[in-house]
Amino acid sequence: MADAGSRKRKRPTNEDWERVKSTAYQLYIREDKKLKYTMGEVERFHGLQAGERKWKEKLKAWGYTKNIPTQHWQWICAKGTKRKNEEKDTVFLHRHHQVTTEMIEGFKRRKTETCTVPFDAATPSDITYHTPPLQDQTHEPSSPSQGMCHDPAVDSPTPSEISRSSLDNAYFVCPSASDTEKYPSSKTDLERLQRHNPIDAWLSQNDDPWNPLRYASHQVGTASDVIAKHHKALFEEGSRVEDILQLNLTSYQPVEECVTEEHTALLDLSGIREHIYVDSSSAREMEQNNGSSADDIYEPMLSLSLRLLEHQCKYGDTASQTLEIHFEMAKLLEEIGNYQEAEYHCRKIITDHCQTDVEILLGLILAKCQRFQESMALLIRALTSFIIQFDINSLHWNMTLAHEIELLCTELVLLGEGDHAGWSLCLCQLMTTLKETSSECALSRIHPQLFIHGFSFAYEFSLVGFTESAGWMYEDLLHNCLGVLDIVHHALVKASAHQRFGALLRKQGRWRSSADQLLLACKSLKYSEKIDRKFCSELEMDYLELAPYLEYSMTQQLTEALEYIRPYLLLPLGDASEPAGSSRVADFMNSDLPISFSGFRRSVLDQLDEFAAPPRVTVPPEKILEPIVLTSSASLSGSGNLVTWSNSDWEYAGIPRLSDGVSTTS
Repeated sequence: MADAGSRKRKRPTNEDWERVKSTAYQLYIREDKKLKYTMGEVERFHGLQAGERKWKEKLKAWGYTKNIPTQHWQWICAKGTKRKNEEKDTVFLHRHHQVTTEMIEGFKRRKTETCTVPFDAATPSDITYHTPPLQDQTHEPSSPSQGMCHDPAVDSPTPSEISRSSLDNAYFVCPSASDTEKYPSSKTDLERLQRHNPIDAWLSQNDDPWNPLRYASHQVGTASDVIAKHHKALFEEGSRVEDILQLNLTSYQPVEECVTEEHTALLDLSGIREHIYVDSSSAREMEQNNGSSADDIYEPMLSLSLRLLEHQCKYGDTASQTLEIHFEMAKLLEEIGNYQEAEYHCRKIITDHCQTDVEILLGLILAKCQRFQESMALLIRALTSFIIQFDINSLHWNMTLAHEIELLCTELVLLGEGDHAGWSLCLCQLMTTLKETSSECALSRIHPQLFIHGFSFAYEFSLVGFTESAGWMYEDLLHNCLGVLDIVHHALVKASAHQRFGALLRKQGRWRSSADQLLLACKSLKYSEKIDRKFCSELEMDYLELAPYLEYSMTQQLTEALEYIRPYLLLPLGDASEPAGSSRVADFMNSDLPISFSGFRRSVLDQLDEFAAPPRVTVPPEKILEPIVLTSSASLSGSGNLVTWSNSDWEYAGIPRLSDGVSTTS
């Protein structure tokens, strides 16, 4: 395992960087997060590991810089001066962040030379501006050439991408009836749009509270351009719906009736193609394997799609009712092999609510798409949430999650990437512990043991290169174990977890955080009933490695904490795990029993001779025990609250059982 831990992390390819490009833009530019935070989140969700220098190179190559270039500052000053002469107030935005008046005045003080940018120069791609709203007038749209801020993470979106985000990215204010009277030009522009179908008529109803044009009222853009783009997307998506229905559903009258009925009730079919598209090859394969008809595939898909659109209009895209339908859509799409659309629905949920079952499903989808790093990161997150919330969830829900986690682990083992022996053994031990749970009352009893398994998982994940995710797992488990682990009985376990977490932080150059974990390890060790000499030596070595990078006050705290364990470093090797003054030899010499050499430990040479020629042992046939087999699925049986965890020999993977010979204690 040491060799596996010392291996260099895999260098990301260009395809890996392109996959995380949009996420990096959202976190680093749109949400204005720090680089360290962005790196951690990208590794957590996508599994991409890279150094800070490489990240800075990529951000510079993508143009993701937070600093405003001098030429853009000059343009802002020139445009602001021109609009001020026209008695217009102006609000400038740089990559969706406001450029305040203080920032502009500060630039003018630093740059005393005259601006060389003409008043009529083109608007920079990352700069937008508008007139701030007043009490008696509406927003003034920005320059016609820059109606919306360009997102460099997406160069040329496809029509399906436009339809999916046409309502979310509509940065404009829909004018009311009174406003259109003040600005007849805007009314004329709206009348130019030909309303030749029911969708256009519905969109034009300004009094309708569910009109999507009234949703995005927080920013200003070019209304006519956005409306035209939205109508174009609706037309293209409507054509796609007709093509799909003609190709796949012409021979199924009940489905056509369902589509006609739902279409009459809800006219807005924007983005419907993203929800009902089914790969024909996957559908045929599923029909051949399961013997199901096309009605079984398309009917629930259409029903869920229309329900999703209805809930989005009534409750919003982040409401719990809407997210539940997203999850149902993701499960159905994963079953038929449409992994790309299933991933979209899962990420739609995780963006707002991190749920264990959604993370497991997304990890399974990514594993089936050969995306090992991202799937492993989601497995670590799901395991951590499962352990922490074990005593809160019901027994049936815990059994369901455990079964799904084992399926995800099996899929990752089948990929054959990385060394999975260590964490696979941890999984077997975890499932063995879960087999002891037969009622709701037993959840709190085995909960401490699950935290111990979690610390073992984090250590094994750190050895195979997932240092960021393993550190996050350590941090969450240690933070939530205070009311679960006993302060005396589990003192050595907590101390070991703090020490290993500190070692991970030390590898990342976080010296102060590593010193804090070392201090917590020493404090936990004071409550332990027994002291391990080898563990004390590791703490001493950690202190010597940290000392040159710490300030004087922290060094003094660690020195005082280590004074408690240093006497145990002087004990004989045979007494390494026993308190001072309680060795077996001392107890025997102080007793009144007659001297007998049979009670003393045999020499190393005697043990070596016995090992070289071990005696033959015969076991009666009736005493032969069957090997232990772990569970991969949970089933309810019996009566009352009694629950049994059914046996499994990893039939899903078709591989040898990993749980043979594992004891019930870890």
